[in-house]
Amino acid sequence: MVKISYAKKHLSQWAVFKAHVFKGESITLSPILKNYQMALEGVILHEMIHAFLWYNRNPAWMEHTPEFLEMEMTLNRRHFGNIHGHKKYFDLMRQDLTKR
Repeated sequence: MVKISYAKKHLSQWAVFKAHVFKGESITLSPILKNYQMALEGVILHEMIHAFLWYNRNPAWMEHTPEFLEMEMTLNRRHFGNIHGHKKYFDLMRQDLTKR
């Protein structure tokens, strides 16, 4: 199981997957994502790929290797209907935040 929680302040990376040998694995999300459901879904999907690769002892778990990106494009296509997935919603969120 991967613990998912929100950080108290904005994270520059929007989300972070951490693998703890003794504490378990976690994903920490930027609180800004609370207001952007589709971007949130895409970010969690992205971080869960890191978790999946970690659990399967794949050394690519912490890098965005071609294997990682292929898996992300496949899942984006299934979930969002396009290979770029969360990027569209992430860009809309960025535009909205820039207007504020």
